[in-house]
Amino acid sequence: MNPETTGSGFPAKEKLKSRKKIQHLFEHGSSIVQLPFKMVYLFNKPEGDDLPLVQFSVSVPKRSFPRAHDRNRIKRKTREVYRLQKSSLLTLGQSKMIGLDMMWIYLGKTELDYHNLYTAATKLIQKTILAAEKKFRV
Repeated sequence: MNPETTGSGFPAKEKLKSRKKIQHLFEHGSSIVQLPFKMVYLFNKPEGDDLPLVQFSVSVPKRSFPRAHDRNRIKRKTREVYRLQKSSLLTLGQSKMIGLDMMWIYLGKTELDYHNLYTAATKLIQKTILAAEKKFRV
């Protein structure tokens, strides 16, 4: 099965990597906390004929997890949890013609199992959808 056709992949265009965009996100964005995550997000309008884009990034602080392999495992699990649940955000972006840049910051002091991460991500995405509907009422 090709991830490009099913919409369940995580292509490079959905990754938030630009230093300028991340800086703009932290300067002008809003935040939502759903432990163990804090999400900083910013809605934007697509330019020209571009389709709305949801871009995502994850960060795990070195202070909480000094070993790189622990940080990388948490980031890998978080990206997978997001990838499995991103369809509702993509649908929202296309229906309201808005883009979304977001960064999830892991606030936990211990590594959580996959099920707890999945539950927290579900709640975080629901809060994001509510924030978008509140901001872009028709």
